[in-house]
Amino acid sequence: MSIVFANDPAITYACPPGALQATWSLRTDGQGGYIMDTRGNGCYMQYSFTGTSINVQIVSNFDHGWYSCMLDNTTPQWFNANAAIATFGAACTLAGASNEKHTITITNGDQPGWALSINNITLSSNASQGVTTFTSVYPPVQVPVAITATTGSSCASTVTATVTSTSNSDTTGSSKHEVSTSALGAVAGVLGVVILMALGAAFLFWRRDRHSREELKWALEMSENRPTPFIAVPPKPPSPSREQQLAAVPYGPWEVAGGSIQPQAPSTLGTSEGSVAIEPSPAYSASTYPGQKRG
Repeated sequence: MSIVFANDPAITYACPPGALQATWSLRTDGQGGYIMDTRGNGCYMQYSFTGTSINVQIVSNFDHGWYSCMLDNTTPQWFNANAAIATFGAACTLAGASNEKHTITITNGDQPGWALSINNITLSSNASQGVTTFTSVYPPVQVPVAITATTGSSCASTVTATVTSTSNSDTTGSSKHEVSTSALGAVAGVLGVVILMALGAAFLFWRRDRHSREELKWALEMSENRPTPFIAVPPKPPSPSREQQLAAVPYGPWEVAGGSIQPQAPSTLGTSEGSVAIEPSPAYSASTYPGQKRG
């Protein structure tokens, strides 16, 4: 019995043209071996050996899915490596093959994003019986014919793996795969939409601000060009003099002399029968001036 590690250069890791996330990545399994991970749909592993028995360990986990085992050019058999927790299992086991050179091909299912994790390969010898049927610790599944037709030696473009380390508890490889072009395209599309929305909002704000400034400019121009209305103000009449004010008081006319208001000298009024003397009103001092309280 001999063990072939997943990083052995005799193993070929490849992906078909047009596969999404078409990469393989290498990590340690925490037990002295290695694991090769891929999430590419249709990506596959091939290994040629001479013997009668082979066993390939594959990791199962919640993000793993269908895979196929095929000896030489026989019909591939499909199994499901999806499980609640990560485990190592004898996923492609064949015993009793013809004692000659064979090629085993393990292919990831045609579901983008589901992982396939290849662990160590164990070779052994037993009686040759011409067996070509695989067994697995994982349940078998029936897949459409279109998927089985895409697997096998028709796949192309070998992928060179790079070695990375991981903790002992990490057996899924979920953090080691590369970002797919579809995911990058989705992110770029979202960013493009956000940028377009921002540009649209900025344009609307600029247009509304420009309209407001134009309205303000028009209002200022109208206020500057509007003629000022003429309001006619009548002239203020001249204030009467002190003498004119006194002459208008009843029982006048009066005159001001020595701080007191004195009646003017008596005057005569001519009639047909002779002259009649007109006696003026009694003199008033400032204390008896009309409008003041008399003592």
